[in-house]
Amino acid sequence: MAAIAFLCGVPKEACTGGLHTANVGLYKSIKAHASRREAMHCYIRYLLGTGYRQLSAREFQPIQGGEVLVIPKVSKFGGELKRGKTGEEGGKQSKKRVMPEINHAGMII
Repeated sequence: MAAIAFLCGVPKEACTGGLHTANVGLYKSIKAHASRREAMHCYIRYLLGTGYRQLSAREFQPIQGGEVLVIPKVSKFGGELKRGKTGEEGGKQSKKRVMPEINHAGMII
């Protein structure tokens, strides 16, 4: 099943993504993005706003110096969300609720 949304890994207050109703295991609602690229740009914006400087497309370093943070490439970035199931409709997929995909590669939390 294809992912319908992607998590960026920034705090909810700083995320620019849209609000989604989520699986109870995550939270009641989360913010997510329509594409991996949008999730990556949100994360980059967060890093720049919290005192990092950009060295290259995927490399960031705190302004005061320190270790270089390398984020995943766009094709691997973000936690994938898929449509959730509803119990009331005999297992049909809900168009409103989302839950994590099985593969969590590239997820930054």
